[in-house]
Amino acid sequence: MDIVPETPLEGGAASPTFQRAFLEYKRLFKPDIFCNMEPRVSGTHADAICGRLGFDNWIRVESLGFSGSIWIFWTEYNFSIQFVESHSQFVACKVLPGVSWNLCFIYASPYSPCRRILWTDLKLDSVDLSDEWMALDSAFTWSRGLSSYSLQRAWLDRALCSPNWQFRFPHAYVTHPDKFHSDHYPLVVSLNIHVHRMEGPFHFQLAWMNHANLGMIVGNALNSFTDILDSIKNLALDLCLWNRNSFGNIFSRKKRILARIAGIQKTLSTGGPQHLLKLELKLKKQLEDILEQEELFWFQKSKEDWIVSGDRNTRYYHLFALIRNKKSLVTRLTDDMGNWIEDYVQLQALVRDFYYNLYTLDRASELNRVRLGLLTRLNGTHNLILNEDFSRDEVTVALKSMAPFKAPGKDGFQARFF
Repeated sequence: MDIVPETPLEGGAASPTFQRAFLEYKRLFKPDIFCNMEPRVSGTHADAICGRLGFDNWIRVESLGFSGSIWIFWTEYNFSIQFVESHSQFVACKVLPGVSWNLCFIYASPYSPCRRILWTDLKLDSVDLSDEWMALDSAFTWSRGLSSYSLQRAWLDRALCSPNWQFRFPHAYVTHPDKFHSDHYPLVVSLNIHVHRMEGPFHFQLAWMNHANLGMIVGNALNSFTDILDSIKNLALDLCLWNRNSFGNIFSRKKRILARIAGIQKTLSTGGPQHLLKLELKLKKQLEDILEQEELFWFQKSKEDWIVSGDRNTRYYHLFALIRNKKSLVTRLTDDMGNWIEDYVQLQALVRDFYYNLYTLDRASELNRVRLGLLTRLNGTHNLILNEDFSRDEVTVALKSMAPFKAPGKDGFQARFF
């Protein structure tokens, strides 16, 4: 689903260029929901314009003079919209079917007395912003002016959502396409994006650390009569097999345990056999271990510092991991000619070529530096110090000074493992 809130075009919706620009945005983004704010036209004239724009459904809120007004268009393919509250500065609705979520389009008036009314009315009981919701504000990214002296810019766009909405749509993202026929940039919200997942290198999982069999697997690998580096490589392979065949998926195991506990409690409530009480206690202990593993999993994904509190921090780490992944997601890049590259295969080639050129050394210049004596020389004392064997104390101090759960080495193990 794509949602495009749009801002007023020059001259408003009554201008001759409005319909052409509107249909061009519709062709480019193919939105399921399109919102136009402050169109500067009302009454039967506005109804006639809305009927010509090619959407099956539309609703509009009248403006107060030339200020405000919100037009919403949508075509119901696999969803429907239920309107909850209509206001001169916002429209609140629910998106159905299934578990509904709340969508609110807001036109924040430039006049502070009107904005105070807006924030008061957004607190109405009918406007449910307590669970899964997203709010889109009409104060979009804006620029105006034709010269460096008259150019004015403001970064004012907003697309806000609740943590529950973020959990429901973890791949949702916002883009700001080029503007035309307007001094405002459109805001495009896409709820789903296909993310190319490549199989990454081995990483030791912190969630494994509270499993009873981990010590045996590590011991068998490291006690073999092989070089320590080879033993670590073999351990990584053993852990991958163990994770796939024995440890399993944390979330699938959690789902199965919860279903079994629910089944036992339902049976006991109707007078089932009492030996199920012991099984229930056993399953609850297993569930506690799984919940701890889940917290460790999301903690590692979030790359945050550990938070000590009386409650589990799984939700916090999960949300932080989603936000971090979203910020690091790259969907397009520019090449040397300034062209935007969005194709996945072309992006791979672009990144590979960039780093290949970056790290390809000019050997001739390096040899010239040596010949001219520009490289710093070490004296005999420094050479002796550098060639000394590492002591046990030095290794211990170096390990303990490292953050235990940060980025792993090239072998995939964090400092905490050692």
